[in-house]
Amino acid sequence: MYYINIDIVYMLYNQIRSSNMNQHHAGERLNLFIQSLEISKKEFTRKTGLDYAHLYKITNGTNDPGFDTCSKINNAYPELSLTWLITGSGEMKNITREERNDIQRVREWRERNSLDVSAILSLFTSEYSERKSLSSELRKKRVYDEQVISRLKGILLELHMERRELSSEIYEKFKNDYSAEKDFNDLTEEEILEEIHLSPELKELESYIASFCVLGGKSQSQEIITEHFKKGK
Repeated sequence: MYYINIDIVYMLYNQIRSSNMNQHHAGERLNLFIQSLEISKKEFTRKTGLDYAHLYKITNGTNDPGFDTCSKINNAYPELSLTWLITGSGEMKNITREERNDIQRVREWRERNSLDVSAILSLFTSEYSERKSLSSELRKKRVYDEQVISRLKGILLELHMERRELSSEIYEKFKNDYSAEKDFNDLTEEEILEEIHLSPELKELESYIASFCVLGGKSQSQEIITEHFKKGK
């Protein structure tokens, strides 16, 4: 669970009262954030608990985002930088708890595995893209059930862990086989990654993950979504 820092929100709110900045800009920035979520304003009010008419007045510049509004938005979307929302300074999003956890998992995994940095970055870039793809497909299908979403994300994480371990095994095997004939250090990072991705086992797993993320084929995600909609009828 995320915990809001009331002192920070109150400090930012006071900046609204003490500065001469144009409040319409805060509304525009809030509108940009909602657009980045790829959801409607109605869905945003549902998640934040804001009144739709009040949100409309903020996004069109009539009202400013007050203390209560900032608190509700921060509770629902802790990744949104309130400093950016109110002042326009910095980036739109803070680093999220999930991203912090990802960074920690990368560090721990690197310590346990011998896979080189380029291969690790390639894997985690793919994982980030795949998580985004799954979330996008769920929105397109209008799947908002938190239990279903959590279940699918959990399965995807298991698939990612399986791919990490498989990649590490393939890397070690390739390194040992190559070193028996030539100097492994002569290979470029691109050549190493290419050899790893040529593995039939890895290709098959990546194909399944791709299908899982788009809820397609005979993937488990397709079965879960089909079951979900049947129960909803």
